[in-house]
Amino acid sequence: MARSLRFLTLGFALALCACGKDDSTSKPSADADTAAAPSPPTSGIFAPVDEVAKTWGAFDFYGPHATMAGFQGHLALEPVGTLPATAGEPLAGAQVYRIVNAKELHDQSAHRDYRCLSPALWLAIKTGTPQIHVALFMMEDWKTFAPGKPGLCGSGIYEPG
Repeated sequence: MARSLRFLTLGFALALCACGKDDSTSKPSADADTAAAPSPPTSGIFAPVDEVAKTWGAFDFYGPHATMAGFQGHLALEPVGTLPATAGEPLAGAQVYRIVNAKELHDQSAHRDYRCLSPALWLAIKTGTPQIHVALFMMEDWKTFAPGKPGLCGSGIYEPG
């Protein structure tokens, strides 16, 4: 019960925080479909639910970093915005983070069974109750993501655990 309350509180705090940091290649447009992304939660461990998530392994946020047990190394994250409605379900409204160390992570995980064809440049997280949907994107501009277009490495579902 206390663990469930912790994750509900964490999700509520994530929804309320709006601390966006732009870089020159990923500034959200001025349109209403993108907004500043909140910072990642300070901690949270999520267990894989579907096949992709199971391949990626447990997902753990800690500060501006995250890990996926199926990958070697950690993901250094920088919040950049929110996926617009054109991203379609289930990812519309997901918070997007630039993976600062994308090439390093890709190179470190070269021997792993499941990795992106090219470095994953963006991580998207859509929170739910209690599950979250996590996606990795390889395209240069995350705002161009749409279902059926190239650039999605994969996506998986996780639950608190």
